[in-house]
Amino acid sequence: MSPDTTTDKSSGISQSVKESLIPIDVASVAKNPEDVGITKEETATREIVADIPLGIKGGGKTLITCEKGIKAYVKDVLAKDGNHLPNSELGVWVYYLTEGVKRDFGRTWESAPTCLKPKETKTEKAAKEKKRIITKAEKNELLAKLDMAYYQSDISCGNLTLEQAFSLIKEAYQKKEELEGLGYYLSPNKTEGVKPFNWEKIVNDSVGSMDATFIYQDNKIDLILPNLIKEFYQNDRKQKRGIIKDIMASALYGTAYEKAWFSGVKDYGYYDEDHPEAGGVETFKVNSMDDLLAYFKQDRASDVKKMVDTYNINSVHLAKQNIPGMKKDRWVCWDLTSKKEGRRELHLWSKTGMSRLVEDESKRRVMQQRKPSF
Repeated sequence: MSPDTTTDKSSGISQSVKESLIPIDVASVAKNPEDVGITKEETATREIVADIPLGIKGGGKTLITCEKGIKAYVKDVLAKDGNHLPNSELGVWVYYLTEGVKRDFGRTWESAPTCLKPKETKTEKAAKEKKRIITKAEKNELLAKLDMAYYQSDISCGNLTLEQAFSLIKEAYQKKEELEGLGYYLSPNKTEGVKPFNWEKIVNDSVGSMDATFIYQDNKIDLILPNLIKEFYQNDRKQKRGIIKDIMASALYGTAYEKAWFSGVKDYGYYDEDHPEAGGVETFKVNSMDDLLAYFKQDRASDVKKMVDTYNINSVHLAKQNIPGMKKDRWVCWDLTSKKEGRRELHLWSKTGMSRLVEDESKRRVMQQRKPSF
């Protein structure tokens, strides 16, 4: 800090900043901004400088005493859902304070106050918590509404105009886009519900091929959780109980004790370094592919070495095989491409140390179909 700059310890605001906050008649400015040297044109076009420090989160306490009618209007009208304003009294006060400071002083906070964070829709909240948003039947109906055939009988009977049908198709399309934008996958398969991920896109993107999913479909391999590194280990949100149980039933159990505990699943012991007297099992921390390989080196060093030396790792998933007698097994699924031959393979590792190899037969099948018959 320069010798000419002093700071008020109680507010954390420098003296130079305080001096720039010239008190004015706000009501007068609202009616006649030119009275304080601010024209209406300047109010709309001038740059807003984000230089007001927020300070410690929650460190400022302010009591607002006002008429009951003002408080009632803020609480019961402005802070309610259904408008663009924050859904708390504090949020409303700070919102209008912020807008007033922008208008009258051309300044704002260095970063957005916590109470001004955008509202989440019910759909966005459900997506964040990986909750089911619509049922399987609702998903199938939504996809059906994208086709004009869905409205044909109503149009023929005169219950619906063509323009109305187009409007309903557009509405269904927007709903589908909203769900997909939140990461949900609406499978065209009527027997499948809405999934919190588009596993086909994840697999295709990781391999760089539009037909990368064939090897999974041909061998009845269903992904319980694709892209484990991003969706489980690097994901700070709580995981659903079902996902935790599937992880603990797989070879990944040693990496998940802490995640299970903080997700509210207390069925498994967890060793807390801050409370060693409580006992429990220590978690092998994973945050990257290298960490996961290091975890498996403990018991499968030779398998890891062979995999790293021989293959490029496209991705790793938690999977199950939809085959009678094997549906309860949970596998760590390594999606690999041979460095030498370019051949796709899936290596499935179980909790008991068993391994299964699945080779991609799709290219061979295509070549056989192309052979001329004589």
